[in-house]
Amino acid sequence: MIETTTRRWPPVVTVISVLIVVEAVSFLVASLLHAGVQFPLGIAEPRGTYAAIVEGLCGIFLAVSACFVFTRSAGAWRVAVAAHIFPVVPA
Repeated sequence: MIETTTRRWPPVVTVISVLIVVEAVSFLVASLLHAGVQFPLGIAEPRGTYAAIVEGLCGIFLAVSACFVFTRSAGAWRVAVAAHIFPVVPA
C-alpha cells in the first residue's frame, strides 16, 4: 500500500505568514493615507510625500516576501527577514 504524506505547515509558520500579509496591507493603507486618500469613516492623515513613498516601498517589499513565503521558495525566510529589516534602515 502506498502512503501519501501531505505537506502541512506548522502552526507557527501559518501565523507568521498571515502576519506578514497583515503588515503589508497596513503599510499600503498607511501609504494611501499619506498620499491624501480619505477612507469612508473620516480617517485621514496629513499629506506626506516622503512618508507615502517609504511606506509604499515597505508594503511592496512585505507583499513580495509574503509571496515567497506562501510559495515555499528556497530563500523565502531570507527575503522575509530582509523585508522586515528594510523599514528599520531609513530610521
